[in-house]
Amino acid sequence: MRNRRLRAEINRAERNPAAERSVLLCFPNVYSLGIASLGYQMVYEMFNACPSTYCDRCFLPDDADEYRRTEKPLLSFETGKTFSSFDAVAFSVSFEPDYPNILTVLRLGGVPIYRKDRTVEHPIVIIGGIAVTFNPEPLTAFADAFVIGDGEEVLPKIAEILRRDISKEDKLRALSELEGLYVPEFYEPGKKIKRLVCRNLDDYPASSCVLTEEGEFGETTLIEVGRGCMRGCRFCVAGYATRPARFRKVETEAQRCGLVSAAVFDHPKAAEICRGITDRGGEFTLSSVRAETVTAEMAALMKKAGLRTLTVAPEAGSQRLRNVINKCLTEEDIFAAARNAAEAGLTTVKLYYMIGLPTETEEDVAAIADLTNRIAKEFKSLTIRASVGCFVPKPFTPFQRCAMEGEKSLKKKIAYLRKETAKGGVKFSFESPKAAHVQAVLARGDGDLASFLEEWSETGNGTKALRKIDDDKYTRQRDAGEAFPWEKIDMLVSRDYLEREYEKALREETTTPCVFGKCNACGACGREK
Repeated sequence: MRNRRLRAEINRAERNPAAERSVLLCFPNVYSLGIASLGYQMVYEMFNACPSTYCDRCFLPDDADEYRRTEKPLLSFETGKTFSSFDAVAFSVSFEPDYPNILTVLRLGGVPIYRKDRTVEHPIVIIGGIAVTFNPEPLTAFADAFVIGDGEEVLPKIAEILRRDISKEDKLRALSELEGLYVPEFYEPGKKIKRLVCRNLDDYPASSCVLTEEGEFGETTLIEVGRGCMRGCRFCVAGYATRPARFRKVETEAQRCGLVSAAVFDHPKAAEICRGITDRGGEFTLSSVRAETVTAEMAALMKKAGLRTLTVAPEAGSQRLRNVINKCLTEEDIFAAARNAAEAGLTTVKLYYMIGLPTETEEDVAAIADLTNRIAKEFKSLTIRASVGCFVPKPFTPFQRCAMEGEKSLKKKIAYLRKETAKGGVKFSFESPKAAHVQAVLARGDGDLASFLEEWSETGNGTKALRKIDDDKYTRQRDAGEAFPWEKIDMLVSRDYLEREYEKALREETTTPCVFGKCNACGACGREK
């Protein structure tokens, strides 16, 4: 399968397998998902751009159970080498449920999962990505080093340290001295690990360098048009852990593009970018857009680009709760987006909501069904789909202290919404409250979760492993003065600011979107320089 996949790829990354040092970049999930991760591909290209370094790839096997049963060793994707032949094994991690897969990949590759059990003969294990940026603590027993924040400016420095003819211990010590690197072995209590911010995105790769039909998006060139978000939704860790919002100059001749950012149409030249693609007969897809930015012009460009579905996230059905979470979106905005989609000739509108949000009432839940059914009734030419997720409190958000609602209560709300939206003929899907509960434990977890992750990796059953720990320790409401395990990280956004936002949420007050460089209320713009 590996050879077939390699033959099917179009790979434009410049690689030098004869380089002095080598890094094995692993994605903790299967190939079709990993090859569709733009962040993973960008790190791959940047490591290969380092003169002394060759970067190979690895993915969680589709048949991991068969690997376990036969004790077949997992090898690198491009060169078929063992993990021990690499100087470092690096992981790019975006989602907490992929944590046990990190351990599975290491184990199948013959690397001890615990860093205390690894010797000078084993590669250095480095983990980066948005998930560990906001809280690396659950993985501290396993990782030799973490990259906190954007990797563009620090990856060449990591490659240079790996190149040095010094001991493994000295390499780790040198890594610990880099800004943005968290090395548990050499961590000094009380020290803050400052999140890295790449200020000049245009100096670095912006698009996928490997194309293949097997990827989740097929042979679509993914392009990062911006990073960070200026909206400040109070539940969203990406809106705080990637501040400030920055936009790229976008120039592409790709026939089929996937435009990627937290809110694509927030780009100041979004219309120009989309029009440039469609004017030459190209097509594009969108990672995420805000409903209020879906004007008649943008909806028409979506249709011209070959899109049939508009996906927007009201998050809450009532204006009151949208104000609480700072989703500065009115019902008129939502209906206008649906109207523009219908008039442009799109066929489907997907609406994303959350339940279990702070201060949520029965009336707020009922408002989800009411809003969805009214949209379906007014726009009969559109197929309306509703998807409901469960609120998970995340570090470095205004809601970081909030409790996770219990599974029984969430299931009751889901049953109600399924029944009520069926009356309007709406296709309804939902996230598993059980899976959301596990995610909540990992999101605000600490080093005590090591045995939980080990068992999850061995059995493949996270909910079963969860029964052996005190999950209330991680899902409960937290006190205002409490110390949090993730506060080893300096996210650049001050805790005082997050607390002020939380108080505004309780008063149902909103905060206007950020304007890069125009203020320093949260701390990100002033402290990233």
